[in-house]
Amino acid sequence: MERDTVEGRQTVYIRETEHTPLFVILNSILTCDVNFITWNKAYSVFPYHTFILKQGHLLMDIKHWEHLPQELAKWMRVGIDIAPCSLPDALLPHAKTDSTSTLLGNRLVGDQSSWVVPLNTDYVTPSPFPDLLIDYAGFEVTTFLNDETETLLDSPSPQFNHYTLEMTVVKSFVLRHQYIFADKAYPEQHHFRGRTIVQLYALGAARRPSVFAQILAQTNHPNLRAIAGFVPPDSWKYYDNKMLKMLEMRYPGAFQVAAGEVAEK
Repeated sequence: MERDTVEGRQTVYIRETEHTPLFVILNSILTCDVNFITWNKAYSVFPYHTFILKQGHLLMDIKHWEHLPQELAKWMRVGIDIAPCSLPDALLPHAKTDSTSTLLGNRLVGDQSSWVVPLNTDYVTPSPFPDLLIDYAGFEVTTFLNDETETLLDSPSPQFNHYTLEMTVVKSFVLRHQYIFADKAYPEQHHFRGRTIVQLYALGAARRPSVFAQILAQTNHPNLRAIAGFVPPDSWKYYDNKMLKMLEMRYPGAFQVAAGEVAEK
């Protein structure tokens, strides 16, 4: 979609995503790109480096950056200095750092390291997706190279440092929404897989997916991907309110979220 403005022609690209759009946003090319707007808030996930230090850092290998010249020119025009990673992180473990200068570690999109700005929502239709899906979305920031890695500067193809955002998207037949975790979220995945199996049993043999019996017979850890096309009946129960409880136990006191928010949605 394009439109002409006083600043020239502006282009808006619309993408359909398999996972939650937040997964795509977090897999941006640069840290200074990880800014977005929802129906009621504006988020900047790396604001200190982007707006205070005027720096942007790589979130993927430079060899996979197809539009490098255009992107570099765009950010340089607005005064952003692009570097593979921050100086403190480049020197680790040889230099001490503090929580504001390092990008490494586990994060939540809505944590205190982000800037979250409430927006005026007068005359705006509320989103059907609760805020906690974004605020509780977790990821881990790591670097490609570390002190134990020989940098191979004499190699024909020397390694190039950059940050990587690690995350796992959790989906379930008993969850209306998708959730993003910094780790593999095995406790959550096991819990909601178990709730799915219980409900499938409760349906009765005639209403279960045809391959359900074979799945359970083959392994003690049933892989429910084989019933990906299963359409739950109207009586099916969803447990996003239980996921909220688990998130609150994982991150006690992280946010002030109303206990009934997910269930009401």
